[in-house]
Amino acid sequence: MVHVIGTKASVNGNTVENGKKLNGFNCWGMCVRRKNVGGWSSAFLLLANQGLATLTFFGVGVNLVLFLTRVLHQENAEAANNVSKWTGTVYLCSLIGAFLSDSYWGRYLTCAIFQVILIFAI
Repeated sequence: MVHVIGTKASVNGNTVENGKKLNGFNCWGMCVRRKNVGGWSSAFLLLANQGLATLTFFGVGVNLVLFLTRVLHQENAEAANNVSKWTGTVYLCSLIGAFLSDSYWGRYLTCAIFQVILIFAI
């Protein structure tokens, strides 16, 4: 079954433009060819971003223990408890981000907003 809209056509669920198969969508919902988007350059960017965010998370956790014990003069048990609360809050924020992404903003806007928050928080 073929549906034609301007220069675009849908053949059995695959979108075709000027005889070329379009099998993906960009962040604005436009059809794109897979070879023009993504790939290893995007994968390296995402891997580097995730690696740096993970390094930052664990670095802040270790430094937070030292800060709480040495500067604020908390006991080791109290400092460890506060770091556990901080870690739980960070993981809870991931669930809030997932809810906002699925319900309201979409994955690209959610990633961009939380990346800006991460940069300003560091």
